[in-house]
Amino acid sequence: MAGGKWAGEDSGMTVGSSRALRNNNPGNIRLGSPWQGLAGVQNDPDFCMFKAPRWGFRAMAVTLVAYQDKHGLRTVRQIVGRWAPPGENDTGAYVQHVCGLTGFAPDAPLDMHSWHDCSAMVKAIATHESGGWLFDDRELEAGLRSAGIEPPEAPFIASRGVPPKIAAVGTLATGGAMETLRDARDQFSEYAYVFAWGAKVMMGLTLAIIGYELWKHYGWKKVGLR
Repeated sequence: MAGGKWAGEDSGMTVGSSRALRNNNPGNIRLGSPWQGLAGVQNDPDFCMFKAPRWGFRAMAVTLVAYQDKHGLRTVRQIVGRWAPPGENDTGAYVQHVCGLTGFAPDAPLDMHSWHDCSAMVKAIATHESGGWLFDDRELEAGLRSAGIEPPEAPFIASRGVPPKIAAVGTLATGGAMETLRDARDQFSEYAYVFAWGAKVMMGLTLAIIGYELWKHYGWKKVGLR
């Protein structure tokens, strides 16, 4: 808590991008809470300084989840209204900017436990606070994961680090290969039928030969031929 309010809610877009970068604090979260990942030395008198951007993103996600779970704030208008209240910020412009970046309607209910909604809000707020998207998406993902927000399961081929476009091509190619195999199976079904009958004939001949050899060995002795 900071001054009776959640850290981060009093920040605005006037802090400046260099400060957010220098502090590894994408959301310009204010001092006050013992956040994980805080730098050992806090040289900024107002805003948190984190060891890496991922810790700043984690703090943002934790704050948004708290907004929802403890205060019932689930829309862009409600969230931004607390993050950057009108007394110190142009909250209306902030809401419009976040909606433009996320595609969310101002009063549409969101779920901050959802990767889709939370990651979009965190990225939009960081973009507004910093004057642009100045961070690495991998840091954003690491921060949200640290806050317990997990992305949806990736397809098998993409989970191995294959870029999405290549993964899509690979999926198409795999599908094409399977279709080709099915066609080949149909085309050679008649040959397979012939081969199956040939195998049966060979098996019959083999059994006949074995039977004949057994009869020679044991049967001829009975009739006194050997």
